[in-house]
Amino acid sequence: MGIPVIAANESGAAEIIRSHPNSGYILERSTPDVLAEKLRRLIADSTLRAQVGLEGRRVCEQIFDSRHNAALLREVCDSVLIRMSNSVT
Repeated sequence: MGIPVIAANESGAAEIIRSHPNSGYILERSTPDVLAEKLRRLIADSTLRAQVGLEGRRVCEQIFDSRHNAALLREVCDSVLIRMSNSVT
């Protein structure tokens, strides 16, 4: 199970939520009424709370998976090494 996220628009979490809209809510600064409404909805609707929390967890597990990120890093390093070896010859 995951925990629903409500993030400020200027945080790094907002970038993740923006690209995966069902994983949380993004709020502008100084909007306590909007924050209160989002909290009310999440508190009142256990299905919504579970859906948003699970999607947020799924997104984080995907984005921050160490094996996946290590494979991406290896691809970048291999690409750089190939370019470097091609430019030397």
